Formats: sequence, C-alpha cells, structure tokens
Amino acid sequence: MSEWIAFGNTFNTPNGSCRSEKFDGTQVVVFNLSGNFYPLEDIFAHNGEALTIGQPTEGKEITCPRHGARFCIRT
Repeated sequence: MSEWIAFGNTFNTPNGSCRSEKFDGTQVVVFNLSGNFYPLEDIFAHNGEALTIGQPTEGKEITCPRHGARFCIRT
C-alpha cells in the first residue's frame, strides 16, 4: 500500500489487542503493543490462516496455532 488509510482511532485498539479489517481486498491487522501500532497483512504466509487466530506470546510475538512457529509482530 502506498497511501495512508484511516483505520480508526486508538480507542478502537486498546493496549495488548489487535484489530483486523479488509482494505482493497487485503485483510490487514493492527496490533497495539504498549501504545505502538504495527500493521501487518493478516495472514500466516506458510499456511494461509489469519494471524489473528494465533496466540500472542510475550506481547511482541504471535504463535501459529497450527505449527507453533513464532513471529515477531514488530519486525
């Protein structure tokens, strides 16, 4: 995406939570980690499942429920 898209205000995504919406056919998730917001495509690339079905780990990572693989939300 090469342009800014309004996703909502910060009250829609409290600390430690995430919010997922579709934009132009792409599902996007925004994670709020201690007031810092991280947008990602809402998909585990290796199996096509949504990131939002994963379990947050240590607040910075998400764990794939299918394979146990862990991914850093921040990077």
